Amino acid sequence: MNNRLHRTLRAYTRVAVLALACASWTGGRAAGQTTTLTFANGPTWQNFQAGYGDRIAGPTQGGFPYGGAGSYTPGVIAALASRDGGNTYPVYHWASGYNALTDVLWCSIPAGPSGGGELVVTLTGDPGRRVSIESFDLGNWGPSVTLPYVRIVDESGQTVFEQLAVVLQPNTSPQAHNVVLNPAPIGRVLSLRIGLAGLLGLCANVGLDNLRFSEHGGPTGELGSRYCGPAVTNSSAGPASLRVWGQSALAANDVRLVATGLPQGSFGFFLASRTQGLVTQPGGSQGVLCLGGAIGRFVGAGQVVNSGSTGNCALVIDLTRMPTPTGLVAAQAGQTWNFTAWYRDANPSSTSNFTDAVAVLFQ
Repeated sequence: MNNRLHRTLRAYTRVAVLALACASWTGGRAAGQTTTLTFANGPTWQNFQAGYGDRIAGPTQGGFPYGGAGSYTPGVIAALASRDGGNTYPVYHWASGYNALTDVLWCSIPAGPSGGGELVVTLTGDPGRRVSIESFDLGNWGPSVTLPYVRIVDESGQTVFEQLAVVLQPNTSPQAHNVVLNPAPIGRVLSLRIGLAGLLGLCANVGLDNLRFSEHGGPTGELGSRYCGPAVTNSSAGPASLRVWGQSALAANDVRLVATGLPQGSFGFFLASRTQGLVTQPGGSQGVLCLGGAIGRFVGAGQVVNSGSTGNCALVIDLTRMPTPTGLVAAQAGQTWNFTAWYRDANPSSTSNFTDAVAVLFQ
């Protein structure tokens, strides 16, 4: 990589407004099978019955109304819970008072436990089915509170969405906190976790509503052949690694790049090329660039990433819009594309590094 490209990479990390927390970079395509959990008709001061949100096939099921489209989500089950440490508590329904929301899900964690509580909704797809979370609302029944985090975790334990220090307006304001994930994270299992640490008796004031999710089909798994590893150790005392997940069929347009082992709070982005390479410490980097030829950068809107508190980042890519130095192109059947990730580090002073690389043959 020449010095000009390296200077360009460094410049992108200084433009913080372009960088999103690992919350907003993941995504999935819209599906014709969508359900919205409205929590209407829920039991007040009683635990939601087991099976709420499971295998929804129409606008009414089990006495509960659901929003939705298409054939809804018959291949997805839902689990609702309040958790604090190793303890699990019920989740309840309330009709109003959470800003302008009606019918919300709220937790019942007592004021006395450890203060590490969460309101959790876990969505699990049947074998061969996956789920994406597209949007949800958070309301407040009392004075303004700040949630430590709102995150979504997939089946591999990766945080695929995260907002920190989420402020909920007091209930005297009609304004609920609306979260729209565009593009939306997708996985076999997705767990929405609303952090309640430090709220103690105010945990019950936090309500969840209008959780919209979709069901997706098709086989998925880890793709490609890893090469050029292990990468050079970074300030986290280990190398960063790249994995590629999804489907190799171009028609599915289902590929997710996942970088792990990054330093916390590190800005970076993914790179792609039809050509492999091996360039040591390009442009003053501490790492090894494993790509050659015409290298493209995923630096469009929403594509620059931050490893946040987990040291992980991911990006769902559009195979019809693959970056090259001269513009976007569509991947073609029979082509092999190579991927890596570049990221900032302080090791010990300001520098940069790379993950290892993965080669994927598309069909």
